[in-house]
Amino acid sequence: LDQYGRCYSLDCATLPGGRGEGVPLSSLIEVQENAEIVAMLAGPAEQRYLVSGSGGYGFIAPLKEMLSRVRAGKAFLTVNEEERALPPVLIPEHAQQVFVLTQQSRALAFALSELKEMNKGRGLQFLSLEEGDSVLSAVAVAGERVVLTIRLRTGREDELSLSLADFAAKRGRRGKPLPKKVQLLAVKA
Repeated sequence: LDQYGRCYSLDCATLPGGRGEGVPLSSLIEVQENAEIVAMLAGPAEQRYLVSGSGGYGFIAPLKEMLSRVRAGKAFLTVNEEERALPPVLIPEHAQQVFVLTQQSRALAFALSELKEMNKGRGLQFLSLEEGDSVLSAVAVAGERVVLTIRLRTGREDELSLSLADFAAKRGRRGKPLPKKVQLLAVKA
C-alpha cells in the first residue's frame, strides 16, 4: 500500500531468495510517481484489516480486496491531496473497539461494529479533526486498555497505559485530549 492509497500485489515466488540486498521494489511493481510504500502485508486472504488515512476516515477490509492483477496497482483507499494512507492494522479475533490517536494528542475509542466492511473507497469518519490536525494511529483493540510508547520532552522513551473507557464516545466525535501532549512511537493494544 502506498501513501496515496494504491495497492500492489506481489507473488512471493517472484521475490529473490538467498542472501544479499534483494532487488528494487520498483522492478517488480510500477509504483506511482513520488509515492512511498507505507506498508507491506502477507497473510490469508480472509484476514481482516483496519484501513485508514491521516484525514480520519477508514473502513474494514479483508486482505483479498487489496490484491491487484496489474503491476500499476489498484486504487484502494481514497485520500485527499494533503492526506496519506496509514499502515493497515490487523484486527484481532476478539476486537470490539477502535482506538484513534491524533497528532494534537486527542484520542477517541468507539465500537468496531460502527465501521463498515468495504472493498475500497474512503470509508466512514473515525473522528472530527480540528484544522491542521491529522490521525497518527488507528488500531482495533480486543482488551480494555492500550499502551502507548511515547517520547518525552527530555528525549527519554516511556510507556503510557490508557483505559479505553476514558476515551469512549460515538464514532465521528472530536475525541478527548490525552493527559499530556506526547510524541507517539508505537501503540500496543
